[in-house]
Amino acid sequence: MRFINKRSVVVLAVLAALGISAGAYAYFTSTGTGTGSATVGSASPIVITQTGTPPAGLYPGTATQAVTIAIKNNGSAAQRVGTVTTTVTPAASGCLATDFVVPDFIVNATIPAGGTQNAASTIQLKETGVNQDACQGTELALAFATAKGATGTTTP
Repeated sequence: MRFINKRSVVVLAVLAALGISAGAYAYFTSTGTGTGSATVGSASPIVITQTGTPPAGLYPGTATQAVTIAIKNNGSAAQRVGTVTTTVTPAASGCLATDFVVPDFIVNATIPAGGTQNAASTIQLKETGVNQDACQGTELALAFATAKGATGTTTP
């Protein structure tokens, strides 16, 4: 009678396992079709508000004054804001909006859902070389807008 040693048992076990696993790799191929769907979200309007102390005491050709804004994302997903532009509307007749310079607010930020991003720019009353008396003491309305149309305003 022949005895099987431990080494032979291990070798047989490994060979049996390889045989079983080789059978597990057999398969058939086929074709098929199916359908699915997805929905793309939409941007939500953001809200832009002026913050801080409004500039006061602008004089022709003098130094710029700071203008700060807060950009609030009320949407349910992050939204990207590049630049915010400003339109100046003087309340006094004869005071020209083109006499004022407000450089774009450079934001270049992705604002998370419910988040707020602050930005700063300046305002200046240009020295035009002509009489600007019509602008004395007038209030200025500032309207803010992004490239995609989100807007905000500050009024006198």
